[in-house]
Amino acid sequence: MNVDAAGVGRGCTGVLVAASWVLTARSCLDRADQPATLGVPSRPVTVTVDRSVAVTWMVPHENRDVALLRLANPITSVTPVALSSAAPAVGDVLRVVGYGRTANTWVPDQKHAATVSVTGTDTTTLSIAGTVPDAATTCKGDAGGPAVRESDGTIALVGIHQSSWQSGCLGAAETSDHGAVETRTDDLVGWINQNTPPVFFQDFNRDDKADIIGRYSDGVLRLYAGNGTGGISSTYTTIATSWNNMSELFSPGDFNGDGKPDIIGRYSDGVLRLYPGNGTGGISSTYTTIATSWNNMSELF
Repeated sequence: MNVDAAGVGRGCTGVLVAASWVLTARSCLDRADQPATLGVPSRPVTVTVDRSVAVTWMVPHENRDVALLRLANPITSVTPVALSSAAPAVGDVLRVVGYGRTANTWVPDQKHAATVSVTGTDTTTLSIAGTVPDAATTCKGDAGGPAVRESDGTIALVGIHQSSWQSGCLGAAETSDHGAVETRTDDLVGWINQNTPPVFFQDFNRDDKADIIGRYSDGVLRLYAGNGTGGISSTYTTIATSWNNMSELFSPGDFNGDGKPDIIGRYSDGVLRLYPGNGTGGISSTYTTIATSWNNMSELF
């Protein structure tokens, strides 16, 4: 995750908790003259998974070092982490994951993990230490990353990296303290779920801007790309023809869960058909019938 301009801003780590939402440390977004606030980011924030995606909305927690970030486009190549509501206990073994500095690499730019144990808890944080003597736990760039616990084959989130003594990290001063501090998330499951609603985003051409599709009387469908500033391009792309046999069309967003917005058509006999979007501004010519006898409703949304 990068805050401010690429290459010169602050780098942190985050964890996907829903297709369109990342959880990270609020302190990654704060700066002395401008703390993170609810709403549109005041400076560029991007998250990189399989591609770089802009953050369009921030939800910082009022009294915990965590924040939720809404992405311009959903991530479908990574499964969101499960959330644990069971409080960690002293002696629990966790895995801490991040993209930050390591013992021998300044900017590894790849995911790494370490095994740690819980050495203490309070109402909002966990203290952790490496299970290998003198080993690094978390370093610069790891802030906001996940601490997870495995139980019965399920990996679930229990904390977010908050601070570290940096012991064992490249370039850090020697210290006798080899631990780190995690922000607890087990008691934030309700807050996370409440603030991560599904995002229905009709970005048909995957340029991180919402678009409009118009149907003409002769059944031609045309895509008018949004410009991201409240306007629509004057040029269009014809994406389908002969779509005048449907009484109604609407787009519920990503209806089939593949990360691309779709179109549903209702026919005069009440049949509903799903036409998947292809993610490049077009619509599949094949369809799936998802319901029948839906002709007793005056309007669908």
